Amino acid sequence: MARLREEYVNTGKVRFVYKHFAILGPESTRTAEASECAAEQGKFWEYHDLVFADQISTRSSLNADRLAELAAGIGLDTTAFSECLNSRRYGAQVNQESLSVQSMGIRGTPAFLLNGVFISGAQPFEAFQQVIEEMLAQNPAPVSQPPTIKEPVDQTPPTQEPLTEQPVGVEDNIEGVVFFPDPGKDHHAGEIDYSEAVPPGGMHSDAWQNCGIYDELLPEESIVHSLEHGAVWIAYQPELPSEQVELLRNLVRQEQQARGEPLVLLAPKPGLEAPIIATVWQVQLQLDDVSDERLPRFLSRYQNGSLTPEPNAPCNGSIGEPLVS
Repeated sequence: MARLREEYVNTGKVRFVYKHFAILGPESTRTAEASECAAEQGKFWEYHDLVFADQISTRSSLNADRLAELAAGIGLDTTAFSECLNSRRYGAQVNQESLSVQSMGIRGTPAFLLNGVFISGAQPFEAFQQVIEEMLAQNPAPVSQPPTIKEPVDQTPPTQEPLTEQPVGVEDNIEGVVFFPDPGKDHHAGEIDYSEAVPPGGMHSDAWQNCGIYDELLPEESIVHSLEHGAVWIAYQPELPSEQVELLRNLVRQEQQARGEPLVLLAPKPGLEAPIIATVWQVQLQLDDVSDERLPRFLSRYQNGSLTPEPNAPCNGSIGEPLVS
């Protein structure tokens, strides 16, 4: 890695992004979280390299005490480090990144993806050099910002104003359907401050929300990833009458039975402009009542529809535990 950083990353030719893949149980997860706590004090890579060196030399048990001891060894504020580690505030991030890496078919570490080209294991510098040079020959423009990337940069997605015309090639006769411009689909670690109460796409987390029925508030970042996979997000006001909520649940169950797979995500959401809002990628419909005949038509039209960025991608096997019935 040192030579790769020196010749390609530090010179701005290659942008390097690190993802956690905690696959060895609780100790692996805890250590990944500890590295993020070190990152809070600006020493992610120094701590990362020290942990690996420690495993080579001593193979110590990486419990909380040992992780704090290693943190002290590179001059970290151990009080702040231990508070961070005990809070588990990076647990969701590590879990999401690990699931994302696993969804790519990767099963071990180290593993590298170079613009889609997979390199497995600790290969010599020349193995990377060959692939990188071939790619640079095709696109020689240097990266404008050369530093190694680890910590996400906070970003606020722009407000998505509805389109005045439907997207080219998309026809709809469902009254009230609103189309939005392509919001982009970058991955982003951590919370995202969406401009819309129900975002119709945009930046999202690495992990998607498992489709199904929920009775709790859910993270928008993972739901938007589910939209990218072709799911329909039905959000409803928490104060919606219980009989209407049950009708919504029945509708979702029927959709699952008809299609043989979950492609609808139902959950309460405060702050909605309408009692019920159905959303897919770039498309949205507001409803006052669950009996509105436009809702099943919307589900039929847009599940895994023509605007889906990743059609036929899964909407299960990731995060979240939907209600069984």
